[in-house]
Amino acid sequence: MVRFTRFRKEIILLFCLLAAIGSLWALSGLRGDHARREDEAPDSILLSLLSQAATSGTVTGQGLLLHQIEIPNPRNFPSGSVIKIQRLFINLTKLSGDGLIVEVENGRLFLPKAEPIVFGGTLHGGQLDFNVYTKSLDVNQLAALLPVEEAGKAVSGNLAGVDLYLRGTLQQPQVTGQILVDKLVYKDFALRDCPIFVDMTFQRNGKGWNGNGGLATTEGSLSSKRTVVQLGESRVSFKKDLAQPSFAVTGQAKIEKVVINIIVRGTLDRPDINLSSDPPLPQDQLLVMLATGRQWKGT
Repeated sequence: MVRFTRFRKEIILLFCLLAAIGSLWALSGLRGDHARREDEAPDSILLSLLSQAATSGTVTGQGLLLHQIEIPNPRNFPSGSVIKIQRLFINLTKLSGDGLIVEVENGRLFLPKAEPIVFGGTLHGGQLDFNVYTKSLDVNQLAALLPVEEAGKAVSGNLAGVDLYLRGTLQQPQVTGQILVDKLVYKDFALRDCPIFVDMTFQRNGKGWNGNGGLATTEGSLSSKRTVVQLGESRVSFKKDLAQPSFAVTGQAKIEKVVINIIVRGTLDRPDINLSSDPPLPQDQLLVMLATGRQWKGT
């Protein structure tokens, strides 16, 4: 009877592990379903965890406990990446999503030639409570992990700090926190020294994810080849369709001796631009000045 009880417990804990990996895999859908194909090999993270659970996992009365996990070259990550987790605890209290318990302590994602991305937290009763942090992150490496469109892949630069919290549920995760932009470059435009405050809630739809919330900042500089705009309080907002944001941006530029105040509201399709200046000049003239970086006397 003792042997059968222990064997049954190990089977239940194996299901706990499979359920946890399935949940994490579902959450990785933020990366995009197009990143997976039916003919791909089984997931390397799942196989590594199953192997390490079989060889070094500890079965307790509360669940399955793993220490010093190392997963080299996880699928969908750049070649040479490594995931390390100091402590992973998994349990299943009932046969439903609410019964899954996952606790991660001191997880680290090592991307090639990059600062480690540190993560940890819990999944209890269907509720997420995770933190992701890194000192520095190359935007191109970030793009390789996310389902960005081709236009997004054209962005280059560096983030000087990322500190994000993942809460909510697997079906409706909420992301809050701060990203500090050191420099982002897209075509002829560059954003520098800009803290971005994140408050987004995502929800799965048939093809990917919808999003509600926004990104906000209070400072930073946005430059083109000829003009530099110092940003003020600004916000980009999302209502379901992540490809159709609305925005309210304020800023100020100085061209020669003219200070231009800028307010832009609306959407990408229908922007509403309001310009004023000191000394006062017509809006058409201010537009030309912003585009050229010069004060045209005869405009």
